[in-house]
Amino acid sequence: MFDFILRWFGKGKPQEDTSSQGEDTSFFGSNSLFAKEGGDEATSTSIEEAERANAAELCGQADDTLRKQIAELTARLAKAQKALKNAEEENEELEEECEQTLKRERAKTQEVKEQVSAMEKQLSSLQETLDERNEEKEKLNNELTATKDRVNCRGEALSFVREVLTAQVNSERSELEQKVEEMVALIHSDECRAYITLTDEEERDLSMWQSECAKSWIQGKVKVAFIGEFSAGKTSIVNRLLQDGDPHAIQLPVSSKATTAIPTYISGRKGGGKATYRFYTPDSILKEISEDTFRRVSKEVLEEVGGISSMIKYFVMAYANKGLERLSILDTPGFSSQDKEDEQRTMEVINECDALFWVVDVNNGQLNSRSIRVIRQYLHKPLYIIINKVDTKSQSEVKQAEQAIRATCSKEKLSVKGFIHMGKSTPLSELHQVFSALGSSSSLDLLDTISELIQEGLDEQMNIKKECDAKRKQYDQELSELETTFSDNLDTVAELAEDAVRIPHFKDPFWGSKRYEMDASEYKELEEKLTVLSEAAPGILKGNLDAIEQAVSKIQSAEEEAEKCRSKLADLEGLKKRFDQLHKQIDQLSQLHR
Repeated sequence: MFDFILRWFGKGKPQEDTSSQGEDTSFFGSNSLFAKEGGDEATSTSIEEAERANAAELCGQADDTLRKQIAELTARLAKAQKALKNAEEENEELEEECEQTLKRERAKTQEVKEQVSAMEKQLSSLQETLDERNEEKEKLNNELTATKDRVNCRGEALSFVREVLTAQVNSERSELEQKVEEMVALIHSDECRAYITLTDEEERDLSMWQSECAKSWIQGKVKVAFIGEFSAGKTSIVNRLLQDGDPHAIQLPVSSKATTAIPTYISGRKGGGKATYRFYTPDSILKEISEDTFRRVSKEVLEEVGGISSMIKYFVMAYANKGLERLSILDTPGFSSQDKEDEQRTMEVINECDALFWVVDVNNGQLNSRSIRVIRQYLHKPLYIIINKVDTKSQSEVKQAEQAIRATCSKEKLSVKGFIHMGKSTPLSELHQVFSALGSSSSLDLLDTISELIQEGLDEQMNIKKECDAKRKQYDQELSELETTFSDNLDTVAELAEDAVRIPHFKDPFWGSKRYEMDASEYKELEEKLTVLSEAAPGILKGNLDAIEQAVSKIQSAEEEAEKCRSKLADLEGLKKRFDQLHKQIDQLSQLHR
């Protein structure tokens, strides 16, 4: 019904036209929804009029309702428009206020940002200050720690020096040492030096032999020295050798710091008991120290003690170890370009050993140039190079490192006896094979050489004596012949003189004075004889006398030479007798230490 009203309302009110005008006379017109398409359908006028009446009544009612609704809607619309206008005005005010507020907020935000930036800068500055303070604090703490360490180290150094200075002298001197001293004194005596001149190398060997005989820890043993750069694993290899003979052996300290500060001999000794710790002074005095003092020695402690090399040449640690019955190991600080004392301490003792083993870290694979120079210049014993830590590299890398080391040795003209590869699990058999091949060096061969030189001196003097005797015999024979010649010439002169005297004849005539007379031939004969006696005879006799004088001088020289030879022979015979006696005693005593 409402739909119908709306449609009707939308077409406008129907006009009251008559059908005489030729248009549709229906209430709703030809376009009404109730009109039929053909004009033939208006069959019942009454019905239509009734419908029109009802529709008019309904339209009137709808019209009133619509007017009311429209009025209400209009009022509401006006009210809404007014509210909308007020809202728009309010919105404009709010937008303006919001814009101003936004500006204020932006200004505040910018101000806050600036404040935050300033605070961040201040915070950064404070953080930097804090970091600086923390760094200063850490630095001060480090300095404090270092100072404490230095104080502790200095205290240990002072304690170490005190114990070294008060160490008891080991006054025990073996019979072998006494005999060796006698032998060295004999070799250096003027009596021996008059006939024997040792080379520099022989003098060095003699000094080393005397030093070795005074050291029970190396007598009759194979002596091997180990050197190596810092952290090359040298001390670890030494410890493995010690443990090889005794699983519970005393170990040398191994750490990230340099530990071998002074050359240290590790040697076995008979009788068991606790280990002994001693040090050998540069003037060949052996002193006892405690294990605590020995363990206290480090590079840091030694740096606090100036001139330590003037007090200690090297340490000696001796204890019962089967692996050291025929072996004495020298652990050295090596050759450092930063520490000349290390080099001096090492070189003073290293040539006492039978061989030197240079430990090189395969990860480094380089030889220290200073070490090369020192070894080439001063080492007089076989050199072996141990390439250590090979278990950290592949076989090809180890081979490459060895080739590089060989190339360096060849370039530097450094003679190397052999190369040995070592790792944590590498057996020590190869090292022991090298030790066995070395054997213990001894300077008894030098004594044999000196004995031979003395015998050569004796033989030489005997030959000289024989020559002097032969010369004396020859000169005596020559003198005898000269004397015979002189006697014969003297007899000849006497005969000529007697013949000359007999030529003039003495006359004592009756008439006249006494006189000697001769004829012309006699005069000529006398003249000839006198000429011979006055001119030829003196020269001949003088020549005979000069020859006799020369012969006598030769005999005197030969006699003096023979006397000197006899004196030298006596000296050499006495020297050889004393030398042979000492040599035999030293040989017997040396056998007891082997």
